[in-house]
Amino acid sequence: NLKITLQKITMDTYLKVFQNNLFDSPLMPKNKDVMVSNINFDLSHENYDFSTEFKVFENLGKKHSDRYQFVLPSYNFSKNLNIKNFDQFKILLLNGKTNLSELL
Repeated sequence: NLKITLQKITMDTYLKVFQNNLFDSPLMPKNKDVMVSNINFDLSHENYDFSTEFKVFENLGKKHSDRYQFVLPSYNFSKNLNIKNFDQFKILLLNGKTNLSELL
């Protein structure tokens, strides 16, 4: 499964001007101060599961040089391990993420 979400506006105040509209739109983000764009990839197999996500946050209230936060990538991996001397399956789990803004 692959899911891509992109939130972008051209004017920082656009969403706040229209926040009190009488109609709801599926295109209107729930949080009008932060735009979130991401790519999710999920892979399922009979022996393992793998998922990864790349995410970008854009805080519209900050100046342009400070408004982006990147999480590249986060991941989860799990695998069933059949160990001969044990009566049951053991599960190997790996996960992690890198927050690029914390590294800069």
